[in-house]
Formats: sequence, C-alpha cells, structure tokens
Amino acid sequence: MAGTGGAGRPRGSGERPGGKGRGGKPPRRRGSGRPGGGGGGYAQQLGAVLRQRDPLALRDFLAASARRYGNEQEARELESREESELALIMHRSIVARPDLADIHGDSQRWLRAHGLDPDVTGESHRN
Repeated sequence: MAGTGGAGRPRGSGERPGGKGRGGKPPRRRGSGRPGGGGGGYAQQLGAVLRQRDPLALRDFLAASARRYGNEQEARELESREESELALIMHRSIVARPDLADIHGDSQRWLRAHGLDPDVTGESHRN
C-alpha cells in the first residue's frame, strides 16, 4: 500500500504498535510523574503547600519531590534545615508567586519583622 507504513498508518506519523509514540516511549500523560501524586502539576501542588503556611509541610513536600527525581542527597539536606530557615524560604516563595497574592501581605509582614525587605519580584534583601 503506497504512502502507508504498514497496518494502515501513514509513514512518519511516529505512531508505533502498542500505543507508543515517537522513540518507542508511551505517550506522556498530563500530571503524571509529578511529586505528590495526582491533582495538578508541580507548581499547583507547591502553591497548595505554600498556602498552608507550614514550613514543615513545605520541607516534606520539597524532600519528597527531590526523592521522586532521584536526588536523595538534596532530600536529606532539606530535611536537615532548621524550621526558621524553611519559614524564610516559604515566605519568600509566597511573595514571589502571583497566584498567592491574597496572602502576600502576611508574608511581607513576616519578612519585614525579620529584618528583610521584600520587593515586588519576591526577592528579599537584608536591611
């Protein structure tokens, strides 16, 4: 059959037997392989964790994410951080995310109370 790659598939379509795409890999499913399981992508899950405003929940999420991507050393480093350092990371991250604008005020106040001045980009600088 001219113009087809066998089994009625057009040549060069990238489709392979068994539902595999180009390169023999299965088609990528949206949200699969992301930390925390289903329920949106990494950024959405991180936003939900930040919205909890719990530094230890943030630590657990980031450590689990590192492990899912095969970085055990980073996971252990995150787990060894002090809660106060995680709180700083959490508040800076909140201020940096436009989707968390409704809680920016609380994090900006926290940063200022700890001698930091958050600017509009979410980066904080010591006074």
